Amino acid sequence: ISVRNHITMTTGLDYNVDFACTDPECLTYLNNPGSYWYYHNAPYTLIQSIISGAINSDFDSYFNSRLRDKIGMQGAWVPFGYNKFYFGNARSMARFGLLCLNNGIWDDQVILADNNYFSSMINTSQGLNPAYGYLWWLNGESSYRLPSETSLFQGKLVPNAPDDLVAGLGANDQKLYVVPSKKLVI
Repeated sequence: ISVRNHITMTTGLDYNVDFACTDPECLTYLNNPGSYWYYHNAPYTLIQSIISGAINSDFDSYFNSRLRDKIGMQGAWVPFGYNKFYFGNARSMARFGLLCLNNGIWDDQVILADNNYFSSMINTSQGLNPAYGYLWWLNGESSYRLPSETSLFQGKLVPNAPDDLVAGLGANDQKLYVVPSKKLVI
């Protein structure tokens, strides 16, 4: 299972378990990596450990120094069961949305320098769910899959929204919408 499988929700891990559980007994094989799309919280949560291992530091400090503090966000990563969610205020999420709207640039400072990654993040990342990039939901595609669903639905994710809308859809109904054609962050 690659990092790309984790951020595209194509790990192939069994989703017929507590899909937030990150204990080894919950991370069992069901499908070949890359062959099946299913929104699974465990791979999302494990990304933080993968990053920590890659940088040889804790994730929270890395996130704060590389992103939060540079764009003036307020908030923190809070453990919640097996998961660790970011809790911030609406203004902080708007700042993150503006960073994405400006292609990773904040006040003329490049925060996300990898243009290829940024482009891949907000475009279809695999052929199994056209409406999913790298942890971002994409509008304007011909079909989509939803969390906790195995079905493929026809049409756009948000039918009345512009095709270029990208969305961060988080736990507890947190939503962040970015619409580049309208220069809009909601």
